[in-house]
Amino acid sequence: MFISGYRPDELQVRLGGLLFADPDPDAVYVNISHVIPHPGYGFFKDDIALIRVAEPIEYTDTILPICLPSPNVNLDQFKVCVVTGFGSTSYDGLCYFSVAFVDC
Repeated sequence: MFISGYRPDELQVRLGGLLFADPDPDAVYVNISHVIPHPGYGFFKDDIALIRVAEPIEYTDTILPICLPSPNVNLDQFKVCVVTGFGSTSYDGLCYFSVAFVDC
């Protein structure tokens, strides 16, 4: 179980969308087959998970894989980190309805 009693096969992930709600011409919905939540997952705490999609994803201009560095890369050399996403940043925080960009 993961989100309020939903099984992974009852959930979908929304890819490529730049707007919070539909209609978004770039958004694609993909079924999920497996979810591994963070072991410390809670409301606004460790709010991250790994998911396995149930079908192959077709890459587009707005849907691309992330690039992870190899383990031997010294991350201290990089001065900029950018996080993007929708939603609230804390319990009483702002709720973003378009893609929010946050410098780290």
